Amino acid sequence: MRLGFLFPASVALLVAVAAYTIPGLAAFLQDARTNVVRNSGPAGRLLWGLSSPEPDAELAALMNDPDAEPVFVVVMGVSGTGKSTMGAALARAMGLPYVDGDDLHPQSNVDKMARGQPLTDEDRAPWLQKIRDTAEEMVGLGPSGPEKRVNGKGVVIACSALRRVYREVLRGNTGANQKHQKTNKSPLRTYFVFIDGSREFLVKRLEARKGHFMKANMLDSQLATLEYPGGEEGVFVVPVEEETPQKVEKALVWFKTLFARGR
Repeated sequence: MRLGFLFPASVALLVAVAAYTIPGLAAFLQDARTNVVRNSGPAGRLLWGLSSPEPDAELAALMNDPDAEPVFVVVMGVSGTGKSTMGAALARAMGLPYVDGDDLHPQSNVDKMARGQPLTDEDRAPWLQKIRDTAEEMVGLGPSGPEKRVNGKGVVIACSALRRVYREVLRGNTGANQKHQKTNKSPLRTYFVFIDGSREFLVKRLEARKGHFMKANMLDSQLATLEYPGGEEGVFVVPVEEETPQKVEKALVWFKTLFARGR
């Protein structure tokens, strides 16, 4: 096996230890972790996930219940909140596969953002629908049925999901997006974990990033577009300033409470 393939896992373990033992160092390494998660491709993201805590046994029991329905978890927020890092860690803790929504953008969107141009709703529409379709397919609820199922329990996908209308598409309520309307609404339950944070904190994070297409000067555009989701059903809010393990733990408690009630 190539040593280059093992490197992300080794660094990931150091970050995990730092997060629990040296808060100051953990904050610094958090951004490095996000950069590696974003730039190492699916294999590297899998290794980051494997470095996170083992799946939560109590939550696993609830999700393994014969009557439990599959779930689609969207880790959302503006750029700089650490959606990729949080998404990979949460997926590991829930025993679910993880997909970075940025990987599902058409190349035209990536090129546009790399030029520092904000996306329009027209740009986002097919991307949002692809995210929903990918989630349905991965749990066996897509047009192919069980043939392309990856995990029948659910999936975690990171996506900015800034506006209510975008979140409705991700929920499968595609009447909110007439150009991409579907005839059947799937029974895939959808939840959002929103990473909330101040502009000042996020600007510092974005300025420290290397190799990502999102420019720091685009943050204001995203913040202006953001429609706060806190009052919507199925949304849990975590503060960006907290370390990933603490955010994951809070989200797990919320999910266990929901699933114990049969929601």
